[in-house]
Amino acid sequence: MKPVLLFLLIFVFALESWGQTDSISTKQSVFVVTPIIFRTPETSWGFGVGGAYNFFWNSDTTRTRPSQIIFAATYTLEDQILIHFPFQLFLRQNQLWLEGELGLYRYVYPYFGIGNETQLENREVFESTFPRVQLSGVYALRKNFYAGLSYKFDDFSISKRAQGGLLEQNQPLGYKGALISELAIRGVWDSRDNIYYPRKGSFITLDVFGSGSILGSTYRYRGAFLDAAKYYSIAKNHIIAGHIQWGRQDGNVPFFQLLSLGGPEFHRGYILGRYRDQRMALLQLAYRFPLFWRFKMETFTSYGGVSDSAFIPLGEGHWSAGLGLRFLVDVENGLHLRIDYARGADQTGIYITIGEAF
Repeated sequence: MKPVLLFLLIFVFALESWGQTDSISTKQSVFVVTPIIFRTPETSWGFGVGGAYNFFWNSDTTRTRPSQIIFAATYTLEDQILIHFPFQLFLRQNQLWLEGELGLYRYVYPYFGIGNETQLENREVFESTFPRVQLSGVYALRKNFYAGLSYKFDDFSISKRAQGGLLEQNQPLGYKGALISELAIRGVWDSRDNIYYPRKGSFITLDVFGSGSILGSTYRYRGAFLDAAKYYSIAKNHIIAGHIQWGRQDGNVPFFQLLSLGGPEFHRGYILGRYRDQRMALLQLAYRFPLFWRFKMETFTSYGGVSDSAFIPLGEGHWSAGLGLRFLVDVENGLHLRIDYARGADQTGIYITIGEAF
């Protein structure tokens, strides 16, 4: 789960403070408290309550990037409980960028095995309960370039697994659970014109991370992860977006921490964790264009694979493609509701959430 807002704002019931002056900023802020409904293949339907507050600090004269604090408490038809508080704060005229998540989860994960050729019919599920702390702080060293640190903590306990299933048979590293305590050096290049719906610019993040006993982690491993997106405005409100992810891990990585494909952001059309291993590469392309009023559409495709060797056999990767509908809910900041249908080689997925996949 990525620390982003994973719910659909039911704007018919929303309580909004549009255009009112608050104690933090003299510019418009938006506060929403709302029922929540969302759907992904990983969760089925989910329901609950949540809220989001977008605002600018009094000291911020740039007024280009709103800070955001979110809370959400939800229950899904897969008997999952998700309580989380994601946030991102832009301070000192956007020179200091803090983001993270505090959460408590009871989550039911699918497991297909490890590798690039897992079979759909081998799917089983396991239940995990864990607290989560994710923190990142980067500082602008020059225009658009930030550097700093990030930290991740998950006390991942596996409470239920299938009797006689793959986990029990193969007993991969971490099959009984593990404590994850991971520290990373982070570099960020961000020249996007809008953080929620970019029309031009780039967003690149590189993490070089490690985990071990000195941090309190159960297992010792290290690695690097690159996430890069580029946006082109080819005509008014017509956007081409490209996205690349690449990652590698070395050492003793618990199976649930392996690099993986699938989910509402990364390789839509495949369920989260369908393919997982210590090497991963993914390419995504999207074309976004207007329909009428606040409605927009997106066509997208992706291709990716995983491996346990030094090189990822991209000739043996997996494709997906799909179509999505957008509705603009926050006009000032460009935040959209998102409904996507995606199809992979042997799976399909419907995603109802908020914010772009990349």
